Amino acid sequence: AVGVVGSRRLSEDSLCAAILLLLFFFFYFAAFGGCLWSTNCEGDLTISTDPSTSGIISPGASLNVTCRLSGTYHDRSGLPLNFQPSGSKLSALNINVYQQQGLPVKVVNADTFATAQISSFTSEHAGEYSCVYTEFSGATKVVDLRRSLTLSLAEPPNVTKTQSVIHANISSSFQLACESRGNPAPLLQIVRQGQVLSSLPSGRRLVFSEQDLQVGSAGNYECQATNSMGSDSHTIQVIVQTPPTQALLNGAVNVPHTGTLQLSCNASAVPAPRITWTHNGSSLSQNVHTISSSDATFSTLRIRNLTLVHSGRYRCVGENLLGSTQKDATVVVQVPPDAPQAVSVSQVETTAVVLSWTPQFDGNTPITRYHINITNTASSTIRSESTADSSASNVAISGLTPNQKYRFFVQAENAIGRSAFSESSAEIQTNPEAPPVPLNVQVTDIQPVSVVVTWGIPTFSPRQGSLLSFSVLSYQSNNISHSSRILASAPTATSQRVDGLQKGTNYTIVVFSHNRALMSNDSGAAMAKFRTATTVPGAPRLFDPDQVSANSLRLRWAVPSDDGGVAITEWHVQRNTPLFETKVPFNQLQYLFSNLQPGMDYRFEVSAINTNGRGAAANFSITTPTIGAPPQPLLPSVTFSTGQSLQITFPAGSHAVQEFVVRSRAMSSSDGDWTSITVPGSETQACLTNLQPGTNYFVRIAVRTNNLLSPFSPRLPAATNQSGFSAPRLTLLKGGTSILVARPPCSSSQFVVQYRLANSTTWLNTSASSQSVRLVDLHLNSTYYVRVAVLDGQAHQFSAVSAIQTPLFTPESSSSSASLTTGVIGAIAGGCIAVVIIVLVVVVVIHFNRGGKFSHSGQKRGWVDPDKPNGCGWYRDDSFLQQAPNNAGLSSSLDQPANGNLQLQNLDSPPSRPEGRVLYTNVETIRGTKQQSETPQEGKPVVYAHVDAKKTIEQKEALGKSLNLEGDGDGPDPGSAHTGNNGYGEA
Repeated sequence: AVGVVGSRRLSEDSLCAAILLLLFFFFYFAAFGGCLWSTNCEGDLTISTDPSTSGIISPGASLNVTCRLSGTYHDRSGLPLNFQPSGSKLSALNINVYQQQGLPVKVVNADTFATAQISSFTSEHAGEYSCVYTEFSGATKVVDLRRSLTLSLAEPPNVTKTQSVIHANISSSFQLACESRGNPAPLLQIVRQGQVLSSLPSGRRLVFSEQDLQVGSAGNYECQATNSMGSDSHTIQVIVQTPPTQALLNGAVNVPHTGTLQLSCNASAVPAPRITWTHNGSSLSQNVHTISSSDATFSTLRIRNLTLVHSGRYRCVGENLLGSTQKDATVVVQVPPDAPQAVSVSQVETTAVVLSWTPQFDGNTPITRYHINITNTASSTIRSESTADSSASNVAISGLTPNQKYRFFVQAENAIGRSAFSESSAEIQTNPEAPPVPLNVQVTDIQPVSVVVTWGIPTFSPRQGSLLSFSVLSYQSNNISHSSRILASAPTATSQRVDGLQKGTNYTIVVFSHNRALMSNDSGAAMAKFRTATTVPGAPRLFDPDQVSANSLRLRWAVPSDDGGVAITEWHVQRNTPLFETKVPFNQLQYLFSNLQPGMDYRFEVSAINTNGRGAAANFSITTPTIGAPPQPLLPSVTFSTGQSLQITFPAGSHAVQEFVVRSRAMSSSDGDWTSITVPGSETQACLTNLQPGTNYFVRIAVRTNNLLSPFSPRLPAATNQSGFSAPRLTLLKGGTSILVARPPCSSSQFVVQYRLANSTTWLNTSASSQSVRLVDLHLNSTYYVRVAVLDGQAHQFSAVSAIQTPLFTPESSSSSASLTTGVIGAIAGGCIAVVIIVLVVVVVIHFNRGGKFSHSGQKRGWVDPDKPNGCGWYRDDSFLQQAPNNAGLSSSLDQPANGNLQLQNLDSPPSRPEGRVLYTNVETIRGTKQQSETPQEGKPVVYAHVDAKKTIEQKEALGKSLNLEGDGDGPDPGSAHTGNNGYGEA
């Protein structure tokens, strides 16, 4: 195969076959090489003992070792057999070798053997015994058989005793070795407390180990060795070393200062610990304290003659080479409490007080009660009391003598004993008893509103103290709630005038005497009853006359506050020129004077009458209007107010008014303090300025017609604000996203507007303006807060806040059902349009980047007012200006500068888009021509919308059709042709 491989390449099959052939020859020679050239290898060579043994021989035993060859061999000339004991022991053996004679030359048909005889086996006979049979064919060894066995001397076990004690730390590990000689190899066991921990059936060395030692691992471990010759053992003590562990027998101790403190603790450890004591961190020595120990693990500390300094933390420390441990005991030495402090008296009454104190140190044991000593001014103890409530810091003391002086001392008690008494409280005096009632109370000099009361001075006892003062109580006999108490003018006075009574009223008078604490009882002996006198009534209150004309007027009045103590029965009404008098029933509070002369001065009087006669009169003077003078106007109204101004709105009248005369004065001033201003008759309002903030005013107006002045209206009450001015007036414009803020009335200065969403805290400012301000681009369905402030060059304040709600939707041009349908279709179409818009945006950007032109169109909703004929017209800021014909068109340029003219024109044909913006209706027929001019103002939106509503009216719809919007734009501003939301308005 090698030659072939060297000469040419073999296939994979040929190469594998060659390798297998080589392997076959290799294993054949290995297995049968001893008989490779022999014709017969059927023999066998054995070695054995007689008697048969396991190879371990007892000392002194006799035995034979025999080598035996069996089998038939051909081509053999003899049978050499050699018996060879191992080593140098051959000479010591008695060897006999037997050979068989007369056998055929080449056939072995009988056993051949050699025997070594041993009469007494000793350790010298131990070793290996071998039998060797060889056969040569010429000079070549063709048979080479060898057999052997080993004989050893039997021995009993002998355990090695190297160590008797093992020290191991707790939680560590230890290892114990059990070693023994012996033949046969002994059974080895490690036993503790009768329990086999580890075992080796036959061997010389057994190792036992244990991890995470615990205290229970300590003890005696026995190494046992056993075989057929006997047994042996050895004991090893395992000591588990531990750090100290303690048990404090009394961890918390409360001990009276008269007792003995005894603390005991024990500490167990291996090796035994050393125990020491500390008190609040300081070591305690045997020389100072009594420290005894019954053994190394137990210690007792004793301390006598205790004081508070012996309280604290006691620590027992046990330590050995493995560590230390400690336990604490808290000792509380109990002593009597400290005396209370801050003893005070409160709620002093006639026979009782409330005593209070501040508890002090309780002696390390709860206070069980307090003891109170009560002394008089001579410091002699009157009596002692004890409290049952140990937690009390105050107690009510009763049973004292009225008007008596006292001092109080407090002592605390606990289970150990009592404290010293506290320092004395401040001296107090109990209240006296109620004083005696005044004597012989009488009333004299009875007047309509006053009376004189007299009385006598009573006698006071020591328990009642001394007289301090008198007081007089007066009250209506049938209504005690209407009462009044006054003090007498002097402590020893015996009379007092009582004023402020009501006329003709029954009263009760009670006089009281007072000491320093109480007043006397309302005994009948100190009481008097009477009735005040009556008078004529007071003057009634006149109102401004109304229904004033050249020939008549109506006089009105109110009941006087003083009826004289008797019911008013009627009224006396009088005119002085010419004299006219009449009586009017009590329930009639007005009288109409007629047949007066025009332009005549009159004086009118009204007085009340009761059973005592006619009272004072109230009067009113007036000059009747001349013939042709306008009638007395109605009351005006106050429509706006600030801190310094009032806006007055005139009532509507049927006469052509030349001018208004407005009079005003503060209510606190007199009739001679009226201030007048005149206002052209074309005005509907007037402003009263330079007023005082937070002041009540009267306002009256008169009208002048044909140079004739009407009578003044009745007085109108009005009040200025305390500061600032009223909330602004707001108007929600059509569309819902803009608000018109009216200019503050009575203000010629510029003003600023602030507004914010209701859920926001940030106010937005507008520019200062002297005209109404429009807030635009507001959110729908939102609440806005608006306030204004006038910029008058001084520190200004904002007005009160007005709130307004924008609508949920912008009004549409169809009915609700149509709007719903349109909304659904619009929502569906909107999604498609959004995609188209994205594409168009890309096209637009590309288009304008190249400088091209772009035309676009859209639709805007226009307003139609259903209250106007045909629903069509011109609007400015959502206000109707003028009716427009049906089918009219609108053309305008909305980019007009400030102060320029804005032309609006109805066209009879659709416009050909001029430069700028074009707006027109989408109807086929356009008729009629109209022109309207407006002057735009800087910053003020001007909105124009025109709608063809011919078809919508036929459909009975509220809103008009859509508007088409178109325009062209050039160059860098492609959006300039859009007429939607811009700086001047919206379509």
